[in-house]
Amino acid sequence: MIFTENLKQFITHNNLPLKVGGCLAGQKLFLSACLKEFFVYVASSSENLYDKAIELQALSRKPRIMPFSDKSLSYSMFVDESQTLSLLNDIIKGQCDCLLIDARCLFEKYPSKENLLNNYFSLKKGQTLDREALNLEQKGFQRVPKVEKVGQYAIRGDILDIYAPNVSLRVSFFDDEIESIRI
Repeated sequence: MIFTENLKQFITHNNLPLKVGGCLAGQKLFLSACLKEFFVYVASSSENLYDKAIELQALSRKPRIMPFSDKSLSYSMFVDESQTLSLLNDIIKGQCDCLLIDARCLFEKYPSKENLLNNYFSLKKGQTLDREALNLEQKGFQRVPKVEKVGQYAIRGDILDIYAPNVSLRVSFFDDEIESIRI
């Protein structure tokens, strides 16, 4: 453990990125986990990412796996873009201490940090929220009387309908509290 602490002090003091090589995969994972800093573990395929996540949990880390969507694979239809956006938001807010990704994710396009911070929002049942404070127009949505296509929203009484790129929502309010969310 003394070696690990010395390595951590050297890296953090000099603000250096870390690339671990020349050792077994399990050793790389262990060394990365011991540093207690945010890190990204890049695997050559998605096959063993869940096993790596279990190993990291045993080392008191909170790993997250970046979903990979290959349109040619049958399981990719289950990858939801909102999962990726939620994960990126958690990384920006410091709520994720390690990220496990398939190397193919490195070639995907992701929104910039500024774009994500300015346009991402989440809704939860019981949340108090001023519907107008969402600033949906600034996030690229168009206000219409009735939602019919992607990028539109409508407010009718205590109902907010939003048609986002990957989901259509109906949010019911009681005053300023979200009473229900239906997809």
